[in-house]
Amino acid sequence: MLRGTRGLLIAATALTVFSAACSNGVSEELAAAPVVECPEGSDCYDPPRAPGDGGSFTVDAGDFFYNNFEGEAGEGDIEITMNNVANGVHNIVFDAANQGSDELIEADGGATATGVVNLFTGEFVFYCSVPGHREAGMEGTLTVEPEPTPIQEVVTAIGLET
Repeated sequence: MLRGTRGLLIAATALTVFSAACSNGVSEELAAAPVVECPEGSDCYDPPRAPGDGGSFTVDAGDFFYNNFEGEAGEGDIEITMNNVANGVHNIVFDAANQGSDELIEADGGATATGVVNLFTGEFVFYCSVPGHREAGMEGTLTVEPEPTPIQEVVTAIGLET
């Protein structure tokens, strides 16, 4: 049992620490406020998107490769121009691109296509989704930095030029 001034001081300190830990610093009014729900697909739903100008880059896509990357990429909206230097259709898809990005940037043989992907800082896999192309090695990795960085420093493309 705690006795005297010292015991009382220890008990009061413990009660203060316990109260602060349980309150989480949130006022009772805020804790009692109704939760606003905006499920995906509703008018009020606003998906998370990286802010800012993520730069732009161009890339050549050919038969089972990506190469000749020029430009820069960073967090935010990145404009991508894909030059298809082959005869058949090719595309570029980014895994985990934020909602509102172009699902796929695709061009027929000899054509060019432009689209925008919105990416947060991190590492993203990209590939050609035409059946068999990714399996043949037409893929790579883009490391997105907070600020636009020369694309040659942040991209690894894998594939075979034929």
